[in-house]
Amino acid sequence: MRPSPAASLPQAALLQRFSSSLPVERMQPDRLGEVCDFFRRAYADQPLASSFQDPTLVERRWRWLYNSSPVQMEGETPAWVCRLRDRIVGYLGMLPAVAVVRGQAVPVAWARDLIVAPEVRSLGVGALLVLAARQAVGRPLLVAGMNEQSASLFRQLGFLDGGTLPLYVKLYEPSRVLETLPWTPLRRRLVGAAIRSGQSLSARVARLGYRREGVEVVPLERFDDRFDRWWAGIEPLFPCVVRRTAETMRWRYEDHPTHHYHVVAARAGDAMRGVIVIRRGRSRGLPAGFVTEVLVRPDDTVAINALLAGAEEWLAGSPEGRPAFLRCTIRQPAIERRLAGAGFLRAPSPIRWMRSDDGEGVDATEPAEPERWFLNGGDSDLDVF
Repeated sequence: MRPSPAASLPQAALLQRFSSSLPVERMQPDRLGEVCDFFRRAYADQPLASSFQDPTLVERRWRWLYNSSPVQMEGETPAWVCRLRDRIVGYLGMLPAVAVVRGQAVPVAWARDLIVAPEVRSLGVGALLVLAARQAVGRPLLVAGMNEQSASLFRQLGFLDGGTLPLYVKLYEPSRVLETLPWTPLRRRLVGAAIRSGQSLSARVARLGYRREGVEVVPLERFDDRFDRWWAGIEPLFPCVVRRTAETMRWRYEDHPTHHYHVVAARAGDAMRGVIVIRRGRSRGLPAGFVTEVLVRPDDTVAINALLAGAEEWLAGSPEGRPAFLRCTIRQPAIERRLAGAGFLRAPSPIRWMRSDDGEGVDATEPAEPERWFLNGGDSDLDVF
């Protein structure tokens, strides 16, 4: 039997012990400028440092996340700061959502943007923020996209480790991508030759088995009630999934403050068969394509194939030209198999995900085992930057 959070960590006692020297409080929107300054300082030594240097963009992104999201949490802003001598030294935000677990709608929240100032990273500030926020929201917490240090923190706080989210890549320019890896030239040449051979075989197999069967791929200009009706029909096919609505998809992809997404739908006549969301960007210093969402019936291989082909056609036909590689983070066995059939390679994934352990006796209204979740880059903050 695994220990419950209360047994593994006396949360209330820990918060009380540090409340005077490291107080945690709800963030006040009128102090957003102070938070933006903190982000700039705290992220200075992180890989995402450049994303937090422009205070105008940081503020725009914050307001988009916490003021504009269609799913809101009652009460104050779902963000917390930790202070040391009245100076912000830690931050944690929450993004409320609705999970559908075995057919039951469950209010949850994504823990996101956990960042601690370098000078206090050994003082337990991250733990205090998570404990205070968890106590305040009173709903299961999900978290994804952590580095190993953050993952270790959440494990210590009793979160269930869901492992890594599978990462798939399709290399259009293997040599350029392999140059970013700390390998010997000989190893790069050998691996590059193997990749090109494997992808060529996958492409031939895909062409032999590819059938559109009346499915066309067209740009989706706007998410509307047709999407809601379609999603309502396929949502029950996933044991555990975060609910999508036309409103949340418009907010996520049409109103995003920094990214420009392209949405493609697979249709058979007037019937929707699936949706794929893609964008261009950079990864490992190279031009890259990102498959952010693949929403489709798991057994509809024709639609999955059509959507993947449509995504690649759009990337190849854009003025910037085809990127060096295409990447997709997703957990859904049937879709993963189609990715492999389309020439995507499974790569080591640095992206972990966890959920809070809400005790023994999980029933139909509580989040289920981590491996039963359908997750992709459209969840949490996996594709924010």
